[in-house]
Amino acid sequence: MSYVNKSLSTCLNFLVLHLEYVKCKNLSNYKKKGKYYMIITYDNILFYEKDFYEVCFHIFFDDILQIYTCDVSNYIHITLKDQAVTNNIGIKGMNKNVLIKQLSIAYSTFYMFQLNKNVYVPLTNETYEERSFRTGHFEKPKIDTSIQPFIGYKKVVFDDYFFFIRKSFQNFISISCESNFYVDYRGIEISIKIDDQKNILEIEQSPDNNFFQLCRNHINFLTTIDSIVNFFLHLREKDYSNRYELNCLDLLKEDASNDIEIGKLLDSNKYYINDFFLFYLHQCGYVNKYYYYKDDNNYKKIISYILKYGMNFEIKKKICKNLLIFSNDYKNKYIPLVNSMICFLSFNYYEKNFCLFILSTLINITNNNDELKNRLIELNISTLCNFLILLNDIDITNKIILLYINLCKEQYMCEDFINKGLLIHFLDILFRYYYIDLYIKKQMCINILCIIGHIFNCKKYYIFILNYYNGLLQLAIYIYQTTDFIQFDKLKLIFFFKQISQHSYIIKDKICKHIVPLVIKEIYLYINKDFIYSSLHLINTLTDYKNNCLYLQKVKIFYLFNFIKQLKILDLYQKVEQLENKLKKILNMI
Repeated sequence: MSYVNKSLSTCLNFLVLHLEYVKCKNLSNYKKKGKYYMIITYDNILFYEKDFYEVCFHIFFDDILQIYTCDVSNYIHITLKDQAVTNNIGIKGMNKNVLIKQLSIAYSTFYMFQLNKNVYVPLTNETYEERSFRTGHFEKPKIDTSIQPFIGYKKVVFDDYFFFIRKSFQNFISISCESNFYVDYRGIEISIKIDDQKNILEIEQSPDNNFFQLCRNHINFLTTIDSIVNFFLHLREKDYSNRYELNCLDLLKEDASNDIEIGKLLDSNKYYINDFFLFYLHQCGYVNKYYYYKDDNNYKKIISYILKYGMNFEIKKKICKNLLIFSNDYKNKYIPLVNSMICFLSFNYYEKNFCLFILSTLINITNNNDELKNRLIELNISTLCNFLILLNDIDITNKIILLYINLCKEQYMCEDFINKGLLIHFLDILFRYYYIDLYIKKQMCINILCIIGHIFNCKKYYIFILNYYNGLLQLAIYIYQTTDFIQFDKLKLIFFFKQISQHSYIIKDKICKHIVPLVIKEIYLYINKDFIYSSLHLINTLTDYKNNCLYLQKVKIFYLFNFIKQLKILDLYQKVEQLENKLKKILNMI
């Protein structure tokens, strides 16, 4: 087990919870005043003079009786128990509220870390009149115009625990911003990126350096790094009468079956963990450096545990954002995370932004990824989406519709979609919104028609839908005729018409007469390769009905073929040649 015993910045990190230049006064004798460097450690408060040569006096946390704050005075009064060796003291720092917070954190941390107790900080707010009556010192409050000296320390916020590093106060940076946080064999070092210059923050270790001497004096009293990390991870049972797990780091190791022991404890739903600290311990590379998991998925499982069992929503939001950012490039790496994503979605459905993050991620990772699609179906995604649609949130519903464009491309997927009742919801949305000329609603209708087009690959569902929804074709024709080519993706509508016309001559005839003239016009106007290619597929399907061939000849389809050939695009040229030969052959037969 490694001790913090080399780097001075490391020593300060674990010796110091807070460091500040303060004014102090003896409450027993107001004439005794002074300025000191106040260092809040894990078990006491130290007061040094400017040269840090020796401790002038100190206060132990278990000697504190009460802490008083005043509405108009910047001084904090600390009264002590009778056995204390120090007089009651007044302290004024740079910011009264910040100083109170640091004292409260240190006080509660001392009792939790040393004695495993949850205690309330003995903090009392009082008016200036009440303070004067309590102290017997009646004076009008003075206006303080003093300025705190620059002492060369930058504060890095780490949840409710504060570490200090030797840097200026300017350019305040927190762990969650542009800084890197990592742990080496000597303890915790912090690397800050400022103005694109990365500096490893260490202090000169020369023998005459007073800061270095300060830390050397306390080396023997420092706690081992593993103990501190175990404390911050704070894995413990939901029954708070039991102590937190002292070997939490060991539980992050792989067992004989290459599983992580901590995952089994969290899966039992009987334990809590400090997900904030675990997340940054994972992100800084500590786990990767010290454990070397044989199964690469275990690194992702730690993130999945945080997402599934964590309590810190800011961390979960950060994870959701990162999952979305990387979902396009690393979609094959998401298998260990899908279960937690679905659990998180089901338990936090009322958080709209989180739902949108997760659904957008699922849309990206299921694109051309059959393994993930199968996994989502196994996790009963359709039942969850059925529930989310009932929330009547148009943005969430739109994301679900986009997701099912990916999840309805195989017959077994269509069966799940229909059996869980999603088809009824989607058709209800379609018939409710098709005539509304708002972008998102029109886009939802187009995407629903695309999904139905995939379902039409299965003939029994094709017959079922057309039997029970007689106006579907007329609705789709209306949507196509009222949809702007530039604003919307009409490829999905062309795909729908191709799919719906494949088993019915009557439908082929209607599409040919109501859609093809407009399609021909759009080909001439917009010259979009993908649209032309899809349109040729549609025309090829329509020519299976011979009467349509006569109609196509009437609308001068061969002029269109010549126009497409002149574009000199090989794929289109070959498709047009094939279709032209087919059409001429049928016309010759007629």
